[in-house]
Amino acid sequence: MKTAPLICIDRHRLTIDGEGVTTLVAFHGCPLRCKYCLNPQCLDADGV
Repeated sequence: MKTAPLICIDRHRLTIDGEGVTTLVAFHGCPLRCKYCLNPQCLDADGV
């Protein structure tokens, strides 16, 4: 099993990403490159 470098788990985010309670789980090395990314430090695998 391969492990991923975890940046954070942000629980109980009220009205940040929509209605209700949401949870954000951020990992290093994200391949998506969203223009609205809230965690740009996760784009590179080394966190730089």
